[in-house]
Amino acid sequence: MFKKIIHAVFLYDNKRKAVTLLLVFAFIGCIKNQDRLFSQEAICVESTNAVKKVAFLTFDDGPSNMTEEILDTLKEEEVNASFFMIGELITEDKEPLLRRMVEEGNLIGIHTYTHRVKEIYASADAYIEDARKTADRIYEVTGTEPTYYRFPWGSSNCFISPFCDEIIVCMENDGYTYFDWNVSAEDSVGKPSQQKIIANIRKDYKKYKEPVILLHDSSINKNTAKALRYIIDELKAEGYEFATIDKRSKPCQFK
Repeated sequence: MFKKIIHAVFLYDNKRKAVTLLLVFAFIGCIKNQDRLFSQEAICVESTNAVKKVAFLTFDDGPSNMTEEILDTLKEEEVNASFFMIGELITEDKEPLLRRMVEEGNLIGIHTYTHRVKEIYASADAYIEDARKTADRIYEVTGTEPTYYRFPWGSSNCFISPFCDEIIVCMENDGYTYFDWNVSAEDSVGKPSQQKIIANIRKDYKKYKEPVILLHDSSINKNTAKALRYIIDELKAEGYEFATIDKRSKPCQFK
C-alpha cells in the first residue's frame, strides 16, 4: 500500500514531492504508534518458568461504594486480589475497607492520587510526587508500605512516553515495581453488561498460565462486581488458582 502511495507522489511536481513524502512517512509513524498503543496486552510476555495456572485479579480506581461487595465475593470464594488505589478517594469512611483488604490477604498498590492526566503526567517529577503521596496515604491507613504501582492507562500510554523510563528508574530506586496486565475486562469502556465483561476476559485468559486480569473498582462498575463470582468460578473450573501479584513468576510489564 505504502509503495503505491510513494509512487503516486512522484506524479506531482518537484516542489510538492518533499512535503508530501514527509506527510506519508509521518502517517506511517502514526500507524505504527497506534498499533503499539492498542496492542499493549501482547507486549506483556509471560515467564517461561510459569508452571502452575494462576490467575491474578487486579482492580484499579478504588476504593469505591463497590469495594465492599467485591471484598465479600473474594472472601466467600476464598480468593485474593490486588487493588491499585486512588489516593484522594481514601476518605475517612473508606479507611476500614483498606484495612480489611490487608487483613484478608489482599495486596494494595499505588495507582495515582488524583487520576487527572494533566497533573500526573505533566512531568516525571509530577508523576513521582503523585505516586509517593498515594503511597504515604496507604501507609497512613494500613501501616503497610506498598511496593507495586500501576500507571493510569498502562506503562505504554501516549501521555507518559517522553519520560516513562525516567519514572521507572526513579521508582525502582525507591523500591517500587510497576505492573501492567495481559487480559482486560474492558469494563471502563462504555457501559458493558455482565455478560460482555465475562466475554472480554474469556477471549484472552486461556492464552496464559499466569493471566493478569484488569478490572475496575469504581461507582460506575456495578456490573464488574456482579460478574466477579462468575469470572472466578469459570477460572476455577479451568484449573486456575488465584494469588496476589507479588506471587507471580515475573512482573507483567508492557515495556
